[in-house]
Amino acid sequence: MKIHVTLTHILIPALLLAVCACSAAPLRYHHWRNALKPQGQPAAEIALSVSGETEYQIVIPAEPTTQEQKAAEELAHWLNEMTGAEFPVVDDTQARRETEICLGRVDVLPDAEEPELGDEGYCIAVDGKKLRLTGGRKRGPIYAVFALLEEDLGCRWYTAKAVRILRRPTVRFKPVPRSFVPALTIRDPFYHDAFNGEWSLRNRTNAPSATVSEEWGGHVTYAMFVHTFNTLVPPGEYFDKNPELFMQNESGKRTPRQLCLTNPETIRIATETCLRVLRDKPTAKVISVSKNDGGGSCVCENCKAIDEAEGTDCGSLLHFVNAVAEGIEDEFPDVIVSTLAYLETMKAPKTIRPRHNVAIRLCTDRCMWSHPFTPARESDIFAPAMREWASVHNQIHIWDYCVNFSHYTAPMPNFEVVADNIRFFVENNCTGVMLQGAYQSAGAERELMRCWVFGKLLWDPSLDVDALTEDFIWGYYGKAAPAILEYDQLLQQAGRDHAESLAAPKGGIRYPMDSEFLSRDFLWRAEGLFDRAEELAENDEIRQRVELARVPIMYVKLVRGPAFVGEGYAALIDRFEAIAERESITHIREGAPDVKNKIKKWRDEIRVQAELQQARESDITILPLSPEWRFATDPKDAGTGAKWFAPEFDDGAWATVRSDVDKGWESQGFEDYTGVGWYRQQFTPAKLPAKKHLYLFFEAVDEDAIVYIDGKPAFEHTCNSTGLPPDQIWITPFMFDVKDAFKAGKPTSIAVRVLNRLGMGGVYKPVRLIASARELDATVVTRLLAEGKEK
Repeated sequence: MKIHVTLTHILIPALLLAVCACSAAPLRYHHWRNALKPQGQPAAEIALSVSGETEYQIVIPAEPTTQEQKAAEELAHWLNEMTGAEFPVVDDTQARRETEICLGRVDVLPDAEEPELGDEGYCIAVDGKKLRLTGGRKRGPIYAVFALLEEDLGCRWYTAKAVRILRRPTVRFKPVPRSFVPALTIRDPFYHDAFNGEWSLRNRTNAPSATVSEEWGGHVTYAMFVHTFNTLVPPGEYFDKNPELFMQNESGKRTPRQLCLTNPETIRIATETCLRVLRDKPTAKVISVSKNDGGGSCVCENCKAIDEAEGTDCGSLLHFVNAVAEGIEDEFPDVIVSTLAYLETMKAPKTIRPRHNVAIRLCTDRCMWSHPFTPARESDIFAPAMREWASVHNQIHIWDYCVNFSHYTAPMPNFEVVADNIRFFVENNCTGVMLQGAYQSAGAERELMRCWVFGKLLWDPSLDVDALTEDFIWGYYGKAAPAILEYDQLLQQAGRDHAESLAAPKGGIRYPMDSEFLSRDFLWRAEGLFDRAEELAENDEIRQRVELARVPIMYVKLVRGPAFVGEGYAALIDRFEAIAERESITHIREGAPDVKNKIKKWRDEIRVQAELQQARESDITILPLSPEWRFATDPKDAGTGAKWFAPEFDDGAWATVRSDVDKGWESQGFEDYTGVGWYRQQFTPAKLPAKKHLYLFFEAVDEDAIVYIDGKPAFEHTCNSTGLPPDQIWITPFMFDVKDAFKAGKPTSIAVRVLNRLGMGGVYKPVRLIASARELDATVVTRLLAEGKEK
């Protein structure tokens, strides 16, 4: 019986032909080369097709698995796209041929050795004119097909939309017999484009966010994903009645910031939560039992004793995680319990060892955040911790960071570092790697190339990163490839030329757009290369790809401002906006969508520059308020009803805190507290200049602020009122006109209700009165202060 093959879930975009383009630049190659070409001794030549006809059939078992069926569908389809020939799919009970591609559990090569392929390994064997493609228990048969298509025949699925197939009616090739089992079970290039399940399957990644159906082998899934303590033992349910379940801080107080890790009741509740979640998610492979973000450890007598004996805060954490892992093992023997070795828990304990069903997720925050262009193996903090964990455990997962989280679109010459990191991780018992990139939106710097190149390195870390990069560029950018490759090499060279400053860049991984390597000369040369690339592009599709690749250079110039760019600044904004809209770019930085706000800010900058020049020439008086404030927390949010804003309210029992910049976060009153707090002070100006405008200027408040003047609501600067997300509002200055509220010699009451959602916060920057004859805004005042206007 011939099996009818139908293709579902497959989108066929425009197919790309190979190009051969020359360039005067010193390029390694002037045409596409197969960076995935298999290593080993080739077998005799096979003629898959001749003049659009084939003698081959694809053979699968009479009762194929869904993976084997999917593998056959994919192979028949793409061989047809390549050659124009129809490759029939038959089961192994039908008439056999000398020319066959046998897929899966088809016993046509009885003498062949059967290697252990695990879940995802594959084997390609050759017997005369016959090919045999076998694979591991899950995605293995599908991977065998794509290994043949990619590595031997040069097919590419560079992006979720772009497929490169070399169409030729006659295909003769020498297959390389081989088997391969990936070292990493989690292969997660955590970028927006890599979340497409079809792309993931074809490029052999395996990640929680790239959904692949169980019929096709499934994907690594988390029952709960990191920073889970609040889910395991919810503070809202337990803290008021059972504070002993939660961490004790250095002051001896219990706080819901983290859990108490030695309390048997905490362990019991957390274990029951894990069991309940796993029952609801039966396909989950991993469950995270990990601390809330932001650090902090319980210092109760029992937790502290373990941590001091083990020489690390990971001692009590691993004690807790092991107990939970033991509690779920009987019911879920194949589930891995993952925890974070992160911040104060990075170091391995002296004697406590992870159970066999525990994975240690080691984060590179201690090296890549401050040294993003230095390989992790060179870190004097992370590398010893990595090797120490490797010496005591064989199941280590890595959370690596490889993007500028403040500037997703920033040029970032770190491909070589990422490649070296992956190799270092695998050398040290790593079985899973997540490369956290720009995961919230399309359009990050070289995102599409990062997805493909990083995906290939996660599958096989021995691959050459430069060869992979050139493979992508020549295959994806068509006739524009020479100029794009020159830009890529220009960026890499800029990184090498500025290696000293990039060894510890200002801002670390969040380096600013005036970093030394982003020089005017670099940007000018990059613009020239992109101009040439657009001229070389053979059609609108390739030209749009070039425009997207150009966005990082445009972004740097826009951030540098109109004074840096000159007359073309407004036109540059318009072009950036058009590309962002076409490519669905919504995020410039980690957090809430911000592209529209960023574009508005750039347009406002043209106005600000003009107003700033006028303000510099104006007579402006700046009167600092006292840095001392009376402060109280308001955990039940009762202050508004109790009129804590009233001038006559007695705040004598409140604490005194300061808003000096140089005092740091510790004095702002919100350490170890989230929720509502109040700040109060009275200010009596000795004299006030006779100016048209008088503003009350807050350099920043973390996060939401409602300001009262003499007991009346005067101004609201909140996420709701501004549209700003929490990760931006806390660094955004604001001001409002108070001319009628302040009089010389008259005490004026100022109260600020602050809502802080995460970490430390409050009124942490200076507050000033600004008197001016001209109308001003907060951005202009901030620039004047930065220029030393206050002095």
